[in-house]
Amino acid sequence: MAIIPPVVQLMLSCFVLTIPLFFAGIIFSSLIGEAKINISTAFSYNLMGALFGGVMEYNSMYFGFAFLYLLALGFYSLAWAFSRKSGTFSWKLASLTPTAP
Repeated sequence: MAIIPPVVQLMLSCFVLTIPLFFAGIIFSSLIGEAKINISTAFSYNLMGALFGGVMEYNSMYFGFAFLYLLALGFYSLAWAFSRKSGTFSWKLASLTPTAP
């Protein structure tokens, strides 16, 4: 016997499964909007993230989805920690872009 109605379960699962795409779109569009980074660098970050996500999803067939959720949580936590402006984990995407001579 399910406590939550099936329609609510479907809506909740759609929300949970698409929220990473939402945040990836926000990050990608904010990188394109910055004047410090060129569009090919932002696109390469997006492409590498998609490839890495595909590899992690493929590993879920071996390790299971429960492990994939924990892995994604860990990667999102690392991304949040490295994107912090203050503290020890100060990391800027602009420092990875080549500068003009």
